[in-house]
Amino acid sequence: IRRAMHDHVKLFPSEPPVILCGCHGGGTSFVSKLLRLYDVFMGADAEPLENRKYHESRVFRKQNEAFLRPFGDKCGFEEATGTAFDTALQSPGFIASQADSVDLGALSATFFGSPERTSLWGWKDPRNSLTAPIWRSLFPNATFVIITKQPGAGPSKSPSGEWFRRLATEFIRNRYMHPPWLGVYRHSFQFSFERLVTNAEEFNRLLTIIGQPTMSTQTHARLLRRAGRSEEHTSELQSH
Repeated sequence: IRRAMHDHVKLFPSEPPVILCGCHGGGTSFVSKLLRLYDVFMGADAEPLENRKYHESRVFRKQNEAFLRPFGDKCGFEEATGTAFDTALQSPGFIASQADSVDLGALSATFFGSPERTSLWGWKDPRNSLTAPIWRSLFPNATFVIITKQPGAGPSKSPSGEWFRRLATEFIRNRYMHPPWLGVYRHSFQFSFERLVTNAEEFNRLLTIIGQPTMSTQTHARLLRRAGRSEEHTSELQSH
């Protein structure tokens, strides 16, 4: 079974994926949109580029839901789900059995949507913070990018943002934004959402890590405007 599984990996580009992690409502959608605007392929089954949310591959999201569903809520909102799943990850053979359950052929067909393959690709789902050990077993050289964000004082524009701001416990936020594998996996990096959207140098650090050309401050500002970030909102973040 393991040999057949690794044969399916050939359906994906030789370039390892960029796996975007973080917390529900914690800015991962906007960072995914920025990467898509900069020609990182995040799935043919992701939302249209003009959408504000969610910019995540539906097929990878559903697979993460399948991993989590037996342990509580498929969304991973509950502490008990994350705790039970973390315990299962320590069980001998669990990661391998979960990896074997993934139909990578079907995953690839839906994700890419055509025989063409792009060199730089990846997917976003906050649940990747929980399921990363399984994805790493399938894509050992993947780059894991974790987005951190401070809960805002004012109301959010989305239900997930409100959950992050008002309902998510400190334990849940820490588990998603500071996962136990951060720093253990060689290709794992943490970025502040606030700095990514206000500081071109920080965004260039992300681009360098994933092998993309860097940009000027002016290009960074234009990219933010294309993604729908107002200058007033950016200035507000810079003042904090």
